[in-house]
Amino acid sequence: MVSTMLPLPEFFPVSRIEWWRSRGMHYVCPATGHLVSNPEGRGCPEHGVKLFLNCRVCRKPWKLVSESMYSSRATDGAKFCRFCFTPAPWLGRRELMAWVRHQVQADGGLSEGERAELVAVLDRIKDMEPSDGNAVPGWRRLHDLAPKVFAATKPVREALMSEGVRRALDALFG
Repeated sequence: MVSTMLPLPEFFPVSRIEWWRSRGMHYVCPATGHLVSNPEGRGCPEHGVKLFLNCRVCRKPWKLVSESMYSSRATDGAKFCRFCFTPAPWLGRRELMAWVRHQVQADGGLSEGERAELVAVLDRIKDMEPSDGNAVPGWRRLHDLAPKVFAATKPVREALMSEGVRRALDALFG
């Protein structure tokens, strides 16, 4: 039996552009998450960034969603990878902090009191500047109470803090 499933390219090399165009593919713009149908080249003509089809972490196809309540036609990329839960590159600080908060809320290893404490800590951190050293005790509390969440959120956490805060945390944890 011959498989009809065609492999998806990582970030569509030049040799496959025509192949994808012939199938009416929608590419996702990492700047805002909007879709670009049948692009002329590799990039978004509106933002000048390289388009993508697959998650940069797990390499599986990025889900397309409809933001319109009156249509099921895809208009945007999903906010998270449906396979590995990686946040989309266009999400801002508030949305990324909410994602870390949701990881805490979903952690089954926390007591209700620990969960409530960490949610309050993250709510305080979200209103701080990325360079605010007062966030270090909050990130440390996340590390102490929810080490699995702390480890799983590393790339997002590092994007949410300045180099100085990262160095302070590195000094605490070795």
